Amino acid sequence: MITRRAPRTALAFGLALLATAMASTACGDSSAPSSTPAGQQPGAVGSQAGYPVSVNNCGRTLRFDRAPTRVISGWPTNTDLLAALGLGEKIVGQYNTSNGSPEPAYAAAVTAIPVLSESAPTREQLLAARPDLIWADGSYLFDGQQLPTLDDLTARGTPVLILSGFCTDDATRAKVTDVTTDLNTLGRIFGVEEKAAQLSSDIDTRLAAVTAKVDGQPPVPVAMISTYNGSIYTYDGVYTDIARRAGARNIYAGALPAGQ
Repeated sequence: MITRRAPRTALAFGLALLATAMASTACGDSSAPSSTPAGQQPGAVGSQAGYPVSVNNCGRTLRFDRAPTRVISGWPTNTDLLAALGLGEKIVGQYNTSNGSPEPAYAAAVTAIPVLSESAPTREQLLAARPDLIWADGSYLFDGQQLPTLDDLTARGTPVLILSGFCTDDATRAKVTDVTTDLNTLGRIFGVEEKAAQLSSDIDTRLAAVTAKVDGQPPVPVAMISTYNGSIYTYDGVYTDIARRAGARNIYAGALPAGQ
């Protein structure tokens, strides 16, 4: 078993894959109207009804005076989940697109969204899209070199929302139900709480059905591995949680060095 740190994109895959699986049961509506009043630029001063809204994300408080209208999505299944919430038309750019394909229900809407980069975007690509929200798979790119820091972007009026299961480099903390936290947060930010609650309820129902199906069965031992650049990696965190919920036992759970 190789225990050095795996590539960050590989670690994010498990939670993002779950987000797509959950979102795919919803009826995606990407035709939601823009919330920007006529003649007013996105991000301009002025509040909509029900705003301002503040949300907690990865130890930070993000404040929104209005629903974002120019969103950049940093992971393919983030994009699918936004589409499931009826927010497809608010996405003005996407990156890391080589890490997955859109669900069939959202393929038409997603393929129409400009691709900033198939991998990590440059600072110029990101800022040229004039986002008023970036939904990222982690904070690892926002180091002030590859991309501006989280604080720098917030000062520019561009908050960064991070997948809640990947708030830190310790991906072993990620769980299947982190997607519910993200749905609730997105519902508040965009004023689509009812739709987010519907998706969350569907997740609960599907997870309960899986639990009932495997209840009382002895867990099946599994080795969860993948390869990257000729090396073999094993995973914990959300992978262990997925295995447990499906009636399996990740034999490497708890065996990895802290944060790896």
